[in-house]
Amino acid sequence: MSDAGERKGRPQRGAAVAAFGGAVALAVWLSPGRQSEPKVSNRPTGPDASMPAMPPPDLLAATADNTTIVVEAAEARAANAALPIMPGALEPAPAFVGPDDPATRLRAETCLAQAIYYEAGFESERGRRAVAQVVLNRVRHPAYARGVCDVVYQRIGPTCQFTFACDGALARVPVPAVWDRALREAREALAGRVEKSVGMATHYHADYVYPAWAPRLEKVAAIGQHLFYRWPQGWGRRAAFTARYAGVEPGVVPLPAATETGSAEDALASASGTSAEIQPRRSDNDAGYVDVSKGWRPSIADLESEAAAEAPSAPQLKSP
Repeated sequence: MSDAGERKGRPQRGAAVAAFGGAVALAVWLSPGRQSEPKVSNRPTGPDASMPAMPPPDLLAATADNTTIVVEAAEARAANAALPIMPGALEPAPAFVGPDDPATRLRAETCLAQAIYYEAGFESERGRRAVAQVVLNRVRHPAYARGVCDVVYQRIGPTCQFTFACDGALARVPVPAVWDRALREAREALAGRVEKSVGMATHYHADYVYPAWAPRLEKVAAIGQHLFYRWPQGWGRRAAFTARYAGVEPGVVPLPAATETGSAEDALASASGTSAEIQPRRSDNDAGYVDVSKGWRPSIADLESEAAAEAPSAPQLKSP
């Protein structure tokens, strides 16, 4: 489903508006292999089952247009605070079961891990899993693409649906322990783990921006720096999620090789800049881009303790 205002005394983390698309690296096309029958427990049930699943065209267009955004942090927070979270219990998303084919599963895991890492890598566990849940919810809503990678790198017109796919983030060196954690959480989500705290959410944005579409959707959760939304009325209910996962993941964008030496802080410091060879490519609606020229810096989690608890680094996909 991707980052404005200066934050005094508090570093910025994560991406701002859930919106994803193209990338700075060349795509790696992997052999599709045998495609098994996709299995997803997402049969619509309940009183809304007869309601059209697709939101009206004007609402779809509004959520794809993030050009009207409050960019000052104080203004954005005030506007966000004035928009209440919907009362009542959330419908949990159905468990997602990915394809059995190992190559296809690896592609899906990698794309979902990229979304977790670059959108919410330094958020809490619940915040990271919530971003993964938004991706999988989109896969099963008829308004979006039918594959994990297709959702993560989907464009609606000229707009990337997730900022990291367009802002040059993929040129940055990932922190190995944080990447391993994102990959593990992606695998668990694709194996059926559900993050119930966001229900059937299909959108989110950071708390320091206020997209024009926010009041047209239903806010369902605030987790860390991200605010989560579902489609309004029946379009955001579980019964409307009638699309079935296609079970096809044609290709992924590779991550750069993990750093072999240096601290996590060093890796993030180098990630904050952009090389002369690779300039950031930003979507038109990218109001929340972390502009390091203004002194903004990503927050550094307690990587030492987290790394100690992690399993050995899993290999990343690389260009041949």
